[in-house]
Amino acid sequence: MATWTNLQAAVAATPFDAGVSAMTLDGASWGNRADEQWSAASVIKIPVMIEIFQQIDAGRRTLDDLHTLSAEDKTPGSGVLLEMHEGLNLSLYDLLYLMMSISDNTATNLLIDFAGMDAVNQRMRNWGMKGTTLNRKMQGKAATPGQKENYLVPAECSEMIRKILVGEAATAESCQLMTKILTTQQNKQRLARPLTPEHEIEFGSKTGTVKGVCNDCGFYRKGDNVLILSVLQHNVSPDVAGEAAIGAIAEAALKDTNFL
Repeated sequence: MATWTNLQAAVAATPFDAGVSAMTLDGASWGNRADEQWSAASVIKIPVMIEIFQQIDAGRRTLDDLHTLSAEDKTPGSGVLLEMHEGLNLSLYDLLYLMMSISDNTATNLLIDFAGMDAVNQRMRNWGMKGTTLNRKMQGKAATPGQKENYLVPAECSEMIRKILVGEAATAESCQLMTKILTTQQNKQRLARPLTPEHEIEFGSKTGTVKGVCNDCGFYRKGDNVLILSVLQHNVSPDVAGEAAIGAIAEAALKDTNFL
């Protein structure tokens, strides 16, 4: 059973405000401000993905459903669809992959339209998650004055990931595919920072970044050993320092759970 000694020290040493939730599947857990609301940035895309797969399981959608990209679809910020040509046909799976792997904002806003913002939030409430809230679409920046922000609670995010890993977030088949999609994360400078190929650790996550915010929530798995770790940071400057801080927290948690 993890003692979390290294993790506690790493969180105490971080120069930024940090909400942290760590858990293993054998019941060990530790948190720092883990039940507080934090700016979600793009980590809010995890519950969007979950709701889409719930609708697939209900027979309302399929991964092969096509959407034709239009000029009106394009959204500033991260991703590649902003630069793609109008008329491009994208499957629902294409959009899910782009949303999660490179945090494409255009793909995300299309998926929010498909899922329904109210449906995403109701799913969270049905699971007893009262603080995780999708209030607006992606716009490549933080909420403007008078606009509601998207919020995430670290402990709730870890629980969402746990539900995906153990097959409770949707059907077993959908949860397996969501797990696979999480492993396509291309930013390796945060939770994945301590990992090398020699570790042979399966890793998946969803990052999030807006001005002053640097987040990453995900999992590590090797055999039966699983660590779920959610780190949300405020008042971060510059971004590279925030990424390094998440990497230090991740390394400590991995040591506490015998991954490293």
